[in-house]
Amino acid sequence: MGMDQFSKASAQHRTLPATGPAGSRWIPWTLVAIYFGFAVVWTGLTGFLLRGTLRDQAQIIRWDNYKDWLFVFISTGLLVILVRQYVRKIQQARAQISLSEAHYRRLIETASDAIVVLDLSSAHFVQHNQQAERLFEMNGEELHRVGPLELSPEFQPDGQRSTDKARAYVQQAAEGGAPVFEWMHRSRTGREIPCEIRLLRLPVQNADLIRGSITDITERRRAQEALRQSEQQLSLIFNNATDMMALCQVEPGGVFRLISVNKTYLNAVNAAGFPVTAADLVGRTMQEVNEFVYRFSADYNATKHQRFLTVVSSRQVLAYDDVHDTPAGRCFGETVLTPLLDEAGTCTLVLYCSRDVTGQRRAAEALARSEESYRTLFEQATDAIFLCSADGGIQDVNRRTVELSGFTREELLRKSTFDVIAPEDHAHLKRCLQELLREGTRFSVYHYCRKDGSVFPGETNTRLLPDGRLLAIVRDITERKVAEEQRVRLEHELRQAQKIQAIGTLAGGIAHDFNNILAAILGNAQLLKLTLDATHEGHANVSQILVASHRAKDLVQQILMFSRQREQLRQVLNLEPLLKEAVKLISVSLPPEIQLKLTIASNLPAVLADPTQIHQVVVNLCTNALHAMRAHGGTLEITLAQVALPEQHSQSKPNLPPGRYVCLTVADTGHGMDAETLERMYEPFFTTKPVGDGTGLGLAISHGIVSGFDGRIDVESAPGTGTTFRVSLVAEEQTASTALSTTPRSLVAGGRLLIIDDEPRVAALLAASLASHDVTVATSGR
Repeated sequence: MGMDQFSKASAQHRTLPATGPAGSRWIPWTLVAIYFGFAVVWTGLTGFLLRGTLRDQAQIIRWDNYKDWLFVFISTGLLVILVRQYVRKIQQARAQISLSEAHYRRLIETASDAIVVLDLSSAHFVQHNQQAERLFEMNGEELHRVGPLELSPEFQPDGQRSTDKARAYVQQAAEGGAPVFEWMHRSRTGREIPCEIRLLRLPVQNADLIRGSITDITERRRAQEALRQSEQQLSLIFNNATDMMALCQVEPGGVFRLISVNKTYLNAVNAAGFPVTAADLVGRTMQEVNEFVYRFSADYNATKHQRFLTVVSSRQVLAYDDVHDTPAGRCFGETVLTPLLDEAGTCTLVLYCSRDVTGQRRAAEALARSEESYRTLFEQATDAIFLCSADGGIQDVNRRTVELSGFTREELLRKSTFDVIAPEDHAHLKRCLQELLREGTRFSVYHYCRKDGSVFPGETNTRLLPDGRLLAIVRDITERKVAEEQRVRLEHELRQAQKIQAIGTLAGGIAHDFNNILAAILGNAQLLKLTLDATHEGHANVSQILVASHRAKDLVQQILMFSRQREQLRQVLNLEPLLKEAVKLISVSLPPEIQLKLTIASNLPAVLADPTQIHQVVVNLCTNALHAMRAHGGTLEITLAQVALPEQHSQSKPNLPPGRYVCLTVADTGHGMDAETLERMYEPFFTTKPVGDGTGLGLAISHGIVSGFDGRIDVESAPGTGTTFRVSLVAEEQTASTALSTTPRSLVAGGRLLIIDDEPRVAALLAASLASHDVTVATSGR
């Protein structure tokens, strides 16, 4: 099938003579006419010439015979020439027809449309091209057995029956018309195919053939549907856009007429104080609307009109910021004018699109004011503030950060938080950053590095901002840490003082009672020794009792001195000669592996103290220092100087009233003391020395002596670093030469003694010892 069918159909369309059935249609009438005309002209011309020139009848008959043979010869030649010419024309016509048929077949075969020929007598297709086979998904034989009704649904999309509608179109084509219409076909697989069909009757004898050209308009339908949807969407976008939109038609003379406005435009205009509807605006020119409806100023209207003219002439989009006054106040807009061009490139429409940014402008101004306030607070804050990225990079710092760190702002912005925090805190910082990303806030204390290399503790409150950055507020707590350490130290010292005071009170009470008992023992032993003869066997025993009693008496005196219940003799004293005398005594027993350094400042003020007890304090402290360096040797430094408390840069700040003090410092390089030893070093009978090397009363007595003179003894020590004792005594204004001295008075002869003691045995013993005097004994205040 295919092109062979169309070859047969084209043969039936020929109008020139060709091989085929005989009939009047195929007679070469032109050749007949020429031959007939020649015969008529020859007969008339030769008969006229013969009758006009010859008179003899015999000659006429003879030349008449010659004329007939001549006619035969001439007509035969002419006929041969005419036949040859006619045959040549027929061959040319056939070649032209063959070429036309080839072009026609090629055209049909390469046509994008499906082409079929319908035989009205059988209502089936008799010819078709390959595109028809592809369209209906059928081969040639299958397609030859069907017609258009078999390939159509029962009803067309408009609701008409396919048979009725097809009959009308075919009848129109059969009557010579050329109907063009849309039709819904159906392929062999049932796929519906929207088509555009053109029908034409073929002029073939003895056959009623209709040629149909079928165009698949599926893509056209889709494009039309897409266009319809696009137009609908554009209409929805235009009418529901959040920006103000107005479409203006460009008219001659620079006139711009409003042809459409969207809802947002009307809502914005009404909100600005112009109660208008679309009917009040559409159809009027922009000049009229601006001048009579909005009543804008002439300068504003002229500027706006010039912008429209610029868009039309340049055919370029123009964007600008629009500011105008309305009954509702000043309004701000971001406006874009867009030229819409026709096929010739002429601007016929201008789309006016404006966004009301009044709220944004006011918000931006408020934000600017807020940012200015924030920047002021940021810069004037008393704490350091870091603004960092999520990975710790520093993005902004305030003035206090620059002052506290010593770095410039530019230097800090090139650093990370890991660069300004001490390395020992980096692991803690990484953990805190991870917790911060989960919890949103974090409070920590880090050690921050200054540019000069020093480190300060910073109390850091970090918060995760909504944009993912970190805001860290750092407060320098150096003074607080120092105050906290001072408070802890003072609390420790207070507890130690209370502990020593309690031990002293207990020891003093025990020593007082023991002293009364010892007084009775010592007194009676002395009386007994006086009554015994030197040769008596008990005399030696009483002497041993007295020796033991005196040793017990000295021990009780030391306990009373620790508890500050023993009366202290105070006098204005220059410590320099006393210290030299004590050092001279100590240096005698100084081992060679220990070096002694003595430093005494000049012009030292005097102190109010007991020289014997101060001497004892110096000896006790130096003895302990020598014992600490006995194993490995070292250096014993003794310094006497004047200080003004509180000292600004001193690590040891005695808890004493401000003023001038004389400070005695005894420092060794021995083994030092641990925390437990420091806690108990002032306790009576507590010692770290081996048994037999000490009583454990040296530091306790020294503490009691210094405290009794309203001074303070402080110690700094750690294992392996040695020990330093500082004894601070109040400096006196008067010198040692002006000190008042007291002379004990002797008992007046014949006087009377009053013995008062709450212990009856002690009172009785004293009375017996003074039996040679007039003694009155009392054991109570009454």
